[in-house]
Amino acid sequence: MRRHYLKQLARSIALTFAILFAPATPAGAQAPAPAFAAEPATPAVVHLQLEVSINGTSTGMIGDFVDLGDGHFGCAAKELRELGLKPPAGEKPNDIVPLDQIANLAYVFDEQTQAISLITTDRNRITRRYDARGKREALKLRPSDYGAVFNYDVYAATGGGAASAGYGSRAFSGINASLDARLMAPMGVLDQTAIVGMTLADQTDLLRLNTTYTFANDRQLITYRGGDFISGGVGWSRPVRLGGAQVQRTFSMRPDLVTTPMPAVSGSAAVPSTVDVFVNGTKSYSQDVAAGPFQINNIPSISGSGVAQVVTRDASGKEDVQSLSFYTSPHLLRPGLYDFSAEAGLPRKSFGIESFDYDNTIVASASLRTGITDWLTAEAHGEGGGGLVNGGVGAVASISNLGVVSAAVSASSSDQGTGVQLYGSFDTKIGLVSVHVRSQHAFADYDDLATLTARKDTGRFGSQTEFLPGSVNNILSFAPPRAIDALTLSMPIAFDKSSISATYLRYQPQTGATSEILSATYSRPLIYDASMFATGYADLNDTESMGVYVGVSVPLDGNISVSTGLNARADKISGSADVSKPVTQETGSFGWRVHDHE
Repeated sequence: MRRHYLKQLARSIALTFAILFAPATPAGAQAPAPAFAAEPATPAVVHLQLEVSINGTSTGMIGDFVDLGDGHFGCAAKELRELGLKPPAGEKPNDIVPLDQIANLAYVFDEQTQAISLITTDRNRITRRYDARGKREALKLRPSDYGAVFNYDVYAATGGGAASAGYGSRAFSGINASLDARLMAPMGVLDQTAIVGMTLADQTDLLRLNTTYTFANDRQLITYRGGDFISGGVGWSRPVRLGGAQVQRTFSMRPDLVTTPMPAVSGSAAVPSTVDVFVNGTKSYSQDVAAGPFQINNIPSISGSGVAQVVTRDASGKEDVQSLSFYTSPHLLRPGLYDFSAEAGLPRKSFGIESFDYDNTIVASASLRTGITDWLTAEAHGEGGGGLVNGGVGAVASISNLGVVSAAVSASSSDQGTGVQLYGSFDTKIGLVSVHVRSQHAFADYDDLATLTARKDTGRFGSQTEFLPGSVNNILSFAPPRAIDALTLSMPIAFDKSSISATYLRYQPQTGATSEILSATYSRPLIYDASMFATGYADLNDTESMGVYVGVSVPLDGNISVSTGLNARADKISGSADVSKPVTQETGSFGWRVHDHE
């Protein structure tokens, strides 16, 4: 406990009373001799309550020190900690630590003022930590209530000209209404989605999409689902639609929870000072700090790379400025956090075409992500069913302030054989240029649940046919691709308030020709909040597969926007126009969109 001047005053008063009221010995009389020979008395431990200063700056505290004799002093280990000093390793809280045994520490005792001045380095001082998020009130959760919601979206289209003769495509003309009905209660939410009207397959009165019961435990941040859902996964796995049960971590239930490790800055103040933190030139935090080393955690920042400037300013106005580079990524988890998903059920087939079409094979999958340190997050994923077993492990790591690298390896065993998949990605920023590199390769007979469930769902509009030979089999190959290699570069153009990005993608399916696609996009704001963009693309292995798309978007009053676009390819030119008004959260709001393509 910190001792103040009142403790020293109380001790002095008690000593004065002891002297004044002690029994007096008559003049000339001698104290009575003891009835027995006493052993030599052990010297009493002398405690001194001393005002403490460190490196010439008063701490504003009174410390309990022990006079060891011959001008040497000691202090209890727990007392040193309260004064902001690190005791030697292994010392128990009540152990008296001689100050002379602490490396890089000197002291001066002033008997007249009952003060002690300690001189040491930051290595011996305890770092004071501050949280840039400050003290935040606990999120107040409202109890669930009963209610009902009904959402609807009406879509109508008409097409002119010859119908496309491609596989799985035909002209469509009709009207649809997509429906979303929900019943809410304290025990969960029942959600039903459907389409009423005409579909691409044929005319039908009602097409069921998803029927899902959801219960959210907002204290444990866990969501339980029963019915139709999409399985969880990691960046190197492929999710599937299932009908069954799922349990999943849902951080979005706590919007105040920061799951990503945030940057931290540290420094040292010779005297009490004010520290201002600037992130990419914008002031994001200010904190008064005591003398000594300090660390400010959870600095607010944007995802990606940045530079934090720490400005330390004392009472005289003297400033000390240091710059620190950092790189943050939403793919990293704070230490101690777990993100998981586990599900089991029957694979959903012909979704959007058939209302009730499930495979009779039970499958299951599970994914786990956990933060190990601020710079390392571990991943794991497994799935199986129908003779398939697939499992893998991966990691996401921050490489100093250079970027974030991800790597994973997974293996599978199925009726088709065994195989391995390797995955890697790297995100960084070089100057103003953001760089994303990704590579994924499958070897031998690598398989996953997405392949297993799709093999029985390759017929046109839900007819269950096996793989067809020849070119049709190539089109319908749902197996993991043999290779995906991608490189994306993007950067803002500061002097023009515009941005540009370029992507190279190499895609090699399990069967069929390899595609190498190169694309570039340019976007720029215009006057009156309008904007324009232009995109060019080309398949390097097919000279006729190239084109350019140019568009302009203009916002109008009443939350209405107009956009137009022109698409030029090697064989034809087409244009489109849209006028839309989105739905807002206000009661009675409605939205609409009109689209024309020529």
